[in-house]
Amino acid sequence: MFRAGLASMVKFLEVALAKTGAGPFEEDLRNLVLELRVYCGAI
Repeated sequence: MFRAGLASMVKFLEVALAKTGAGPFEEDLRNLVLELRVYCGAI
């Protein structure tokens, strides 16, 4: 259940970044998304 919720949040962040960008924080947020995807795969 936790993994599914986290994966859903990661997908939401990916879509939001793709549609809006995040200005100066975009690279940091993209790195966070990548780290969360790896974490989701590990649990």
